Amino acid sequence: MASPADITGCILAGGEGRRLGGADKGLVELAGEPLVAHCLARLRPQVDALVISANRNLETYRGFGVPVFDDAREDYAGPLAGCLGALRRADTRYVVTAACDSPFLPTDLVSACATRWWPKRVRSPSSSLPAACSRCLRSTT
Repeated sequence: MASPADITGCILAGGEGRRLGGADKGLVELAGEPLVAHCLARLRPQVDALVISANRNLETYRGFGVPVFDDAREDYAGPLAGCLGALRRADTRYVVTAACDSPFLPTDLVSACATRWWPKRVRSPSSSLPAACSRCLRSTT
């Protein structure tokens, strides 16, 4: 089973917020805290490192004390662009992603993935995965 030292957690906070009238979903408050803060609190004990992928309000997200990166694309390419960015930046063997608007993220998300899916579907870290993601992103533009 993967240990937290092998895992980077990435909160996906990009997007246009169309269904919220353009609001940045990660910064919408629930119980007095931004949604992203809830996600960070639930994911932090499960992983070695955390990052946030965001397309706007980067300085606000940096205020949560974790590295923040953007998709380096202006066309809001979707969550796959954030996943690709996390794969490129991670210093760990695995990356787990979570949407910024999932404040009730399971506190055992990583252990569930590690025991149920990773042994069956992940044979080894793949240097070709970022290239595959890049091809998918190019095909959507």
